[in-house]
Amino acid sequence: MARTILYVPMLHQRIDTGFSEDCTAIGARPDPETAAYADRLFAEIDLYALRYWGQIGPKLEVRRIDNIYPEALYSDFEDDRRDFERVRKGGSRAADFVLSMHEKGVPVVPIEDRGLIKEATTLRMTATFITSHESMKEEIEENIRARDRFIARRIDEDLKDGETGVLLLGASHDPLLRSSIDVKYVYDPKLMLMEMQTIILCSQ
Repeated sequence: MARTILYVPMLHQRIDTGFSEDCTAIGARPDPETAAYADRLFAEIDLYALRYWGQIGPKLEVRRIDNIYPEALYSDFEDDRRDFERVRKGGSRAADFVLSMHEKGVPVVPIEDRGLIKEATTLRMTATFITSHESMKEEIEENIRARDRFIARRIDEDLKDGETGVLLLGASHDPLLRSSIDVKYVYDPKLMLMEMQTIILCSQ
């Protein structure tokens, strides 16, 4: 029987990004202009999140879901449940979806490597506050490829014949490109990237 992944391109609201925590972790402090821009940007993203989840939520509600695979989860879900609950209270629609499914008895399965996630966080924040994004493009893309390979192996090991899983992962990823798993996009990742680019330009 076929195995199916419903791919939800992950929309990162401010509460999902750990923006303030990550800045502190690497000793970075955004200047007032950058901080004001971030405030405008994330305010627009939060509005977009309402529309986005309003469109994809009904599509997921009518499907039988056997497993949830959220990005950045590398340990047992119960170990990180408090973090999900914290960001849910902060308005994260993604965390609300994951917890709602878990409360219905759907397993939430770790798919990431801790080291690669830590590296991704450092690269993202360093590119934002210390050097130009372009100068780190190759490192960032290699990290994405390494994460994609790891994620593909984890899902392939976990998803059984006849099962359907939901993968919440950034639109720049494509871990199941060469997989035998049937991948159905709940929202077009290219369209999301275009819409996010528009939000970014309008917030400048």
